[in-house]
Amino acid sequence: MDNVKAIFLDMDGTILHENNQASTYTKDVINRLREKGYKVFLATGRSHSEIHQLVPEDFCGKWHH
Repeated sequence: MDNVKAIFLDMDGTILHENNQASTYTKDVINRLREKGYKVFLATGRSHSEIHQLVPEDFCGKWHH
């Protein structure tokens, strides 16, 4: 992954389970990627008000359409 600078992850049905929570393992992997300098973004079709409740304030980025 030497050429990779950013990683985009889909939220619904990918990193979030039915309870709108990511597993501890998923959170740990995302944090390790961020610590290694990768920019991790969450991609979703949800509204900004919905993702604001689910994503920590210090998260690199959120992308929604």
